[in-house]
Amino acid sequence: MSVESIPSLSEKLIQAGIQGALVDLDDTIVNTSALFTAKIEQFAAFAIPHTGHPSPELFAENTFRPLSADVFRTHFVRPDRWDPVFDMLRKKYPNVPEEIMRYGRQLLAEVYQTAPSIKAGAMEMLAAFRAANLSITIVTHANEAWTHLKLRETGLDNWCDHLVIADENRHKSQTDWEAALSLAGLEGKNAVVIGDNLNGDINAAYAAGVRHGVYIEAGWKFYSMGELPSGVFVANDTVNVLDALYEGL
Repeated sequence: MSVESIPSLSEKLIQAGIQGALVDLDDTIVNTSALFTAKIEQFAAFAIPHTGHPSPELFAENTFRPLSADVFRTHFVRPDRWDPVFDMLRKKYPNVPEEIMRYGRQLLAEVYQTAPSIKAGAMEMLAAFRAANLSITIVTHANEAWTHLKLRETGLDNWCDHLVIADENRHKSQTDWEAALSLAGLEGKNAVVIGDNLNGDINAAYAAGVRHGVYIEAGWKFYSMGELPSGVFVANDTVNVLDALYEGL
C-alpha cells in the first residue's frame, strides 16, 4: 500500500468502528519459521549422506516437517518438542551417527536464543494502525522467555500496547483472544484480528467475538486447516494485509 493511501485506510477503519488491532507475532510480524527451516536444513546437510535423501531441502520437507507436525499436536510449541522428533529420526534412520543427531538437536535449541527478522510489510502495517489511532495487542503462542527476547531485540516492544502469550502447553484458543480484548478494553466488533493460523488465530478470535479479520495464507499446512469465517479478508503475505483491509472494508 502506498503512503498516500494510509489516510483513506484510516478513514475506513474508523467508519468500520475498529479501535484496536489484535495481531499474531510469529510469521505474521516476524519470520520465525525461517529460523527453524535454516537450522533443519543445516542439520539435514550432515544427515542425508546416511539417509538416502537427495537434498537437505527434500529431507526437511518430506521427513522432518511431517514428524514435527505430528509432535506439534501433542507437544505444542514447547522447546522440548524436538526431543520426540529426534527420537523418531533415530528409529527411522539408525545409520545416522549419534553425534549428528545431537548436533541437530543443538541447532534447534539455538533458535530459542535468536530473534527472527521482521517480515516485509510488518512495520508498515503497524505504522498504519498507529496512524489510525488503533491500539496494538500482540497475541502470540510461544515460549515466554523467547517471546520477550523477540520483542526486545526487534524493537517491537515499542509498538505493543498489550501482550498475550498463549500457554505453550496447549494450543492457541478462544480464551487467548478474549484475554486480548479484555486487556485492550475492546468489544469484539471494534477489533480486527491479523494472523496466519486459521484455527488458532482467525477462528479462535471470531469465537471470542471479533468481527473483522485478515488471514495470511500460511505456508504450514497445519495452520491452514479449517473453515474461513464469512467476511474475513485474505492476504497471501504480511506485505498485502493493508491492501486486503483497504479493498475489503
